[in-house]
Amino acid sequence: MPDHIPGHMPDHMPDHMPDHMPGHVTASDLGEHVPGLLRYARTLVRDQQLAEDLVQDTMVRALERLDSFRGDSGLATWLHRILHNLTVDQVRLTSAEPTEDVAERVEAAWRDSAYTVDAESVLARSQSRDELLDALMRLPVMYRTVLVLHDMEELSVSEIADIQHAGLPATKQRLRRGRMMLVSALAQEGERTMPNVPLHCWTARSKISDFLDDQLAPEVRSQLLAHLRGCETCPPLYAGLVDARRAVHGLRDSDNVVPAALAERINALQELHRAASGDG
Repeated sequence: MPDHIPGHMPDHMPDHMPDHMPGHVTASDLGEHVPGLLRYARTLVRDQQLAEDLVQDTMVRALERLDSFRGDSGLATWLHRILHNLTVDQVRLTSAEPTEDVAERVEAAWRDSAYTVDAESVLARSQSRDELLDALMRLPVMYRTVLVLHDMEELSVSEIADIQHAGLPATKQRLRRGRMMLVSALAQEGERTMPNVPLHCWTARSKISDFLDDQLAPEVRSQLLAHLRGCETCPPLYAGLVDARRAVHGLRDSDNVVPAALAERINALQELHRAASGDG
């Protein structure tokens, strides 16, 4: 019997996106990261002008602190940390932020072996860009940022922990909970029937996020796959996680064109910095 659930295994995706190697960094180097920063900001604030302003503010701060960049982390990580801090501050000041107990309620639901979702509804909604972004907005910002940075921008858990000044276990928990919350936000209520399988459903569900990232030991992976083949309620949740993860990654589309007005503003900032520093 194959060791996967047909039709739902995700394609392999890199653990992290390419980054700048440590060394001398110029204003021009920063500009290469503007498309990715703008893409990230758009998924967090859902306001094009605000996203552009946040990216511009990120560039201003980066240029001000350019001499302090020592390459301890990659350039993309450093820039995302600046944007992350600016965005979190902005979200908390200007919007009704979902509270932490959302994560607790969703995890409690996933701990219930009778809980499941309509996988087709999750897939359909995740394929609608607007519905996917709306569902992301229903996640508390700390979970949303981990999910987007990992599944869309392809940063590693350790890089995200660096950006958020968090430990690896806490960052992994945020990723796991964020994925679960996204599926529940996308889902319609599905059938709720008690499975009759030897592995407890919550044990299986708590390991699916690590399974998606190829971080399970072989024996644990085998146990999880056996559970998914025999359980009535877990496979739709698993399928929802896979489809939602793939959809979030799809937000990293090929449209890397920076709006002309924003490009002009950033070019002007770079020219001013070069003129002031004598960096040709």
